[in-house]
Amino acid sequence: MAGLTRERITSLVKRYRPRGWSIKASHRHETGGDADSETKTITVPRLETVWALHIFFHECGHVYRDHFKRFDMCSHQEEYEAEIYALHLMKAEGIHIPAYIIKGARENVRLRCEEDAAKWFQIDRKIARWARYDPRLQPRH
Repeated sequence: MAGLTRERITSLVKRYRPRGWSIKASHRHETGGDADSETKTITVPRLETVWALHIFFHECGHVYRDHFKRFDMCSHQEEYEAEIYALHLMKAEGIHIPAYIIKGARENVRLRCEEDAAKWFQIDRKIARWARYDPRLQPRH
């Protein structure tokens, strides 16, 4: 956690936690998080690592980008916005972003591209490039 102390994480969580939302540590979802708009709860792994902080920022991105109020976006678009939000926050805060976080973010969006394509949704080209999604490599349905 070099350079990312418990105090720094606590400070960042206080600064970026959406107003009216609570944070809950998950022991089951060590690789992912969730933002529940009904209970206004963000569930993330214990906030002790840069990975957990990225997940927290990602879930905040869903809240701040109003993904619970908008119904005009496909899941690959929502996930892309949340990933970019998280990565931009980390960069703005001077947090080193390990390659595995960027790889995981791209993989998350790529998987959503595959799911949306299977539902016959149009995949945004910019998002597809960023996620390294190539529809020509996908099995035909």
